Amino acid sequence: MQNLFVLLGLASFLAALVGLFVPGVLFFVRLEKRTRLRATGVYLLGAVACLVLAVAVAPKDEGEEYMAQLKAEAQVADQQYAERRAAAAPVAVPKVRPQVAPEQMEAKREALRGLYQELMQFKDDPAFHQMGFGVGLPSTHRWLQDVTALDKDVSFRKGYPMQLASAPGYLRQLGMEYMRSRGSENKDTRAFTQFVEEGLAK
Repeated sequence: MQNLFVLLGLASFLAALVGLFVPGVLFFVRLEKRTRLRATGVYLLGAVACLVLAVAVAPKDEGEEYMAQLKAEAQVADQQYAERRAAAAPVAVPKVRPQVAPEQMEAKREALRGLYQELMQFKDDPAFHQMGFGVGLPSTHRWLQDVTALDKDVSFRKGYPMQLASAPGYLRQLGMEYMRSRGSENKDTRAFTQFVEEGLAK
């Protein structure tokens, strides 16, 4: 059908060209009314009408239809995937920090205070400056082990306040700094001391 309208359109266009020179081709108009303008106009209108009809009856591009269908299916698949992800997502449950008994917290604070006082007693010892926390000096070696154990036991996740939970780690760093400075005070020892004392405060 499309080809038929195309052929009719071409024939009408050729007839319009012929009508410019031979108006007599306008066979359905009486001879005395046949003019070049009428012949050209009538056949040009026919050519335009045939071309419009040819475009109207042209079959749709299957490739475009297929791509449009794939796009629509992809959108549906994306929506379904998003819905499944939302349904499978775990519900966030707020974590509740455990509560530490006051007497237990005070016991850890006293253990920290004892280790801090012990450091103050041996920080100026020449033997400590020479051997540090090695096994050759049992007292300081045991002190470092006790501070490390306390640091693992007193943590923020277990319910201890941040100042107390971080104090054993600062106490260990304070001991290391005294070993390097041979008991002398510096900005690092003063900073670590402040953090330890904040953990000791109630």
